[in-house]
Amino acid sequence: MSAAAGVLDRDGCVTHWSSGAQELLGYAPVEIIGRPLDDLLTAEGTLRHRDGLALHAQVHLYPLQDIDRDCGFLLLLTAVPEAATGTPRHALLAQWIFEQQPLAVAICDLDARLLRGNQPMLGVGGFSEEEARGRRLTEILQGNAIEEVERRVLRVARTGKVPMTALRAATVAG
Repeated sequence: MSAAAGVLDRDGCVTHWSSGAQELLGYAPVEIIGRPLDDLLTAEGTLRHRDGLALHAQVHLYPLQDIDRDCGFLLLLTAVPEAATGTPRHALLAQWIFEQQPLAVAICDLDARLLRGNQPMLGVGGFSEEEARGRRLTEILQGNAIEEVERRVLRVARTGKVPMTALRAATVAG
């Protein structure tokens, strides 16, 4: 288990940063000292590693006092092993890559019905993921190119084989 320590002032800004904190969260002291602890949190309040992925950790804040008043907080972090969270780090990375992909990406079932779409894909059709889930691609997006994509998805589902031209195109594009 990785452990880390930091010190926050009364306003919640980082004033001290341990080497363990740098290792656990990916931020060098020069990058984090002076910034509020909130900068390390996702919108849901989970710790965020410098790479943008949520970090599963136990967080403890202990008030620090001088002679007559509170003067800040001791921050102690202990990473929770992947086995305890049920989500391996590579799965979180794959999710992050999917969500950050600037091109439209769709994951479909064997009937070319949407299981998952990233924001650029959903934004073109003007649907939320919940509204689009379960619909055929041609129900979400219009045009000859989408009809061809749907035909290819159905062909691969039927045959189990990806056409070599698609592999070559993906290799050239990648």
